[in-house]
Amino acid sequence: AAPETRAYRIRSALTKAGDEWRFTKMVGNYGASDISGWLTVAIIDPRPKLTGEFLTRSLAMVDFAPFLGYDAQTVATKGAQAAVPQTGGTPRLLPDAPLNVEALRHFDAAIKYEVRDIKGQNIPISNASLTLSLDDRLLKLAPFNFDMARGHVDSDIIINARDLRVVTDYDIRLSPTPMNRLLA
Repeated sequence: AAPETRAYRIRSALTKAGDEWRFTKMVGNYGASDISGWLTVAIIDPRPKLTGEFLTRSLAMVDFAPFLGYDAQTVATKGAQAAVPQTGGTPRLLPDAPLNVEALRHFDAAIKYEVRDIKGQNIPISNASLTLSLDDRLLKLAPFNFDMARGHVDSDIIINARDLRVVTDYDIRLSPTPMNRLLA
């Protein structure tokens, strides 16, 4: 369900308790970014469930690019501008990446992820927090909040893949953000 990531190295304590595998005291990195936290994998019916909390103090945007639909290798070698997809010669704000709906059928999840600082050229984003829940192909990123260009973004994103026609709902709220700084 997740895109290919850059090389990673993570250590943790692993224990088994009943139907759960618990990865605790996780610490490591993926690419140039750090990550810590815990993850529990519960082998239950009708689907396994992943539960966890993660913290990244410093995130290199190139390491996160695959999660936004960008090719990490292109971003690493040519920069973000070269990786931004075009529509009629105009850059798109977000890529048109396919969603692997089939993978969402195989597990449920409840994950919290916090990022303090995001490193990248012209990336005015910091203090991101995301709560991800997946329940039988209903994916919610709610809340998904971050500071951007001296302002703040609060959002709730819902992707409902329970039917053949995937339905998405975006509720994005932008509070005092200087537009000249944002659009720069």
